[in-house]
Amino acid sequence: MILGEYDVAVIGGSIRMGKINKKLKHYLKTHVNTLNKLHTALFLCCGYTENFDDYVSLNFPKGMVVENYDITTLLEKVAYFVKENDENNL
Repeated sequence: MILGEYDVAVIGGSIRMGKINKKLKHYLKTHVNTLNKLHTALFLCCGYTENFDDYVSLNFPKGMVVENYDITTLLEKVAYFVKENDENNL
């Protein structure tokens, strides 16, 4: 796969004992420059969302652009959109 051929990349995984998978960490480190040029979505599945910033600083390469979007807010927006469309289709 040639990452530069894509416009968007979605990458994610779980946090176990505060760390991401070693292969994922290596991939991110290897491709950080290309990923920063793309529209890249990163997601982490973890039990302690309040530690998100710590997980990012420990696991993602320096220089990787990472912004924290609250998934609860995102899900509320999606649920509202679905509800509005369902009501309009009745």
